[in-house]
Formats: sequence, C-alpha cells, structure tokens
Amino acid sequence: MQAKPKVKILLVCSVSPFAQTSGAAQRSLLIYQALSALGEVDVIEIQCGAQTKLIWDQAHSILKLTLASRFWHAWWPHRELNRQIESQLGQSLADYHLVVGRYVWPISQLAIPHHVPTLVDLDDFKYRYSNQLSWTPALAVSALKKYFAYWHNRLLLRRFAGAFFVCQRDQVATNWLPSRILPNIVCQQSEQQSAQAPSAVPAKPRLLFVGSLWYQPNIVAVDWFLTQVLPLIRAQVADVEVMLVGAAPQARREKWQQVEGVLAPGFVESLAQAYQHASAVIAPVLMGGGSNIKVLEAIAYGKPCVTTSICSDAFAPYLTPDETLLVADKPDDFAALCISTLNESEAMQGRISKGQAVLAQYYHPNQFQQTCQQLAQGLLSPVLAANQQVTPMQHKNISDRCD
Repeated sequence: MQAKPKVKILLVCSVSPFAQTSGAAQRSLLIYQALSALGEVDVIEIQCGAQTKLIWDQAHSILKLTLASRFWHAWWPHRELNRQIESQLGQSLADYHLVVGRYVWPISQLAIPHHVPTLVDLDDFKYRYSNQLSWTPALAVSALKKYFAYWHNRLLLRRFAGAFFVCQRDQVATNWLPSRILPNIVCQQSEQQSAQAPSAVPAKPRLLFVGSLWYQPNIVAVDWFLTQVLPLIRAQVADVEVMLVGAAPQARREKWQQVEGVLAPGFVESLAQAYQHASAVIAPVLMGGGSNIKVLEAIAYGKPCVTTSICSDAFAPYLTPDETLLVADKPDDFAALCISTLNESEAMQGRISKGQAVLAQYYHPNQFQQTCQQLAQGLLSPVLAANQQVTPMQHKNISDRCD
C-alpha cells in the first residue's frame, strides 16, 4: 500500500512568529497556527543585516537568516544561499507542498521551484499619507522608497498563486490572483485580559496611546498629537494626562515627558492595567499601511478610540466613523473629539458596544484561522485529497476561492 503524503509547508517571515514583540510577530504567529492545522510547518526568519549568516534557533526550531541585502536580491535570489538553506532544513525547497511568505521581500529571497505553489501575505502593502503631515527631507525620502516598493511588489505578484490583504482598500483587483481579506485581529491574550479587566473610573482624565514607539509612523503620530492637539485639549481640560505605552529609546521618552502631563514609561507589564486607567484611547495616525491593532484593542478593552481617516479607512466597511469610531483629521476636530470622550464617557457606551459586536463577528481568531486556511487549502487541495483530509464543506470553499 502506498503511503499517504505528508503535507509540508514552509513559512518565510521577516519577524519570527515566536518573538511576540510586535503586531507583526503576532500576525506571523496567527498564520503559523492556522497553517499548522493543515500540515507540518517549517519556519525561516529572514532579516537584513551587516553580514550574511545562517543560524539554527534550537529553542524554537526555526532557521534564522541575516542577509547583507543588495538591491538586486529582490529580483534574483542568491542560489548558493538557497543551497545552504536547504542543507540546514534537511530537505529541498522542491519537497514542500506550499510556501507562505509574510511580506514579499523575505519569500523573494528563495529560489522556489515553479511547481511549488506560493502564497504571500501583503501586510502594510501600500503606505498612505495624511495632508496634515509635516514633510521633512527624511520623510520624503522614506515615502519615495515606499512608493517604489509598492509598485515593485505589484509587479512581483505574478510570481504567487494566492495572496492575503489586510483590508479592502489594499486589495488589488485581478482576475488571475486568488486573494482573501485577512484582517489584523486582537491577540488572544489581550482579548482574555480585556474580558477579565474590571471596569474603573480613572482618577484623572487620561488619554492612552499604545504602540511600538521606535516605529516611524507612531513617532510621527505622537509628535503631531503633543504639539498640535494636546494644547487645544488642555485649554478646556487642564488636568488631562497622556500615557504613551510601548518600547522606545530612553532619549525619546525623556523628550516627550518634558511636555506637561505626559507619561512615557515605555514597555509595561500589564496592558490591561494601562487600559483600565485610561479614559479613552488615541490613534492619531498620519502615515502607514495595513491596519492598526491599537484601534481594535481599544474597543476590546471597552474604551472609546479617537483616530484619523488614514487609520479608520482600513476597517471599512465594518468599523465606521458613524457608529463605532471617532474620526477627525484636523487638530481642532481631533481635540474636540478627545474632549467629548473625557466629558461624556457614558454617552460613548453605545458606540463601544457596537464596536465589540463587530469585533466578535469579523475580527475574531476563529474567523482569522478559517480565512487563512480557506485559501491555503485551495492551493494544497491535491495533497489534502490524497490525505483524505478534505471534507465536502471544504471542497465547497476550495471551488469558491477565485471570487
């Protein structure tokens, strides 16, 4: 009797799913968990560095590659390096039944045989910029790089058999690339903590910002809020505090804390406690791609969230300014909404309840896993059929994958 084939999947990331230091790591983990239900998953983490080196991480059983990147690597993978990778993995890339890439660049470093289907996760696919942004030479150069990367990645889409997009505004309409919307979600730990967190009335009116504060879009957001918006709020709510939570260089945190009423502790042990002591959450995002988990997290913790259209548009059509989010782009409008959240907390409860219902329906781990597996199953269907793992209901999903 012929042995049933074992499903082998390779996940290629720029951030390890086991790092759990950022939203990017969380998304990698969610995809890893979804794929692990379909077969055996190997992981390669590829990052840029000063010199090329290959390390096997025994603690997590993943291969870590630091690549001294050159611009041509995005077009032509280094085949000798691929042979070294195969040697470390103990098998050829041709032996995998599916290769999944978190972002285009990491998976593009591998010389994957044509017969192996590839699936790419296009998180942060296209950067967008607010007209409130104060442009500097450094920001302009960064924007040009992002613009080139976007069009470069669009050209590379023909290499792939399928793609995930984070939101509808990023989805590229094609008649040849099966794709799904795979939105960012609140991590299960935050979801559990939010359910357990007791409600409390903050001792002082406090606005909370949560995010990696070494990340340029978050730095720009905080700077804009502290200089353009906070003075307008303080004119009417004199004792308002602003809490900035997230890893950041010491010098930057000290600079922000020079502003009256601003607390920048950096990393905190309990996010639940930070949310518990906040009156509202702010996400004054002026640039970036994908979607911001901080908005979903605020809703999960039962806090009103004031954000910008650059941020809120990523959650359409489910979370909307009319029913669930507070959205403003100009400093005076943003300040007015913040003041409303501080003075009218009871009036915000209906908006929060609607938002939490949306999270339960569209931004839940089960929904994420089902969406991820649906597209992967379509590409794996010959192997899954051989393994007798495909149910009639799954066949229905597979036949529908090109909608």
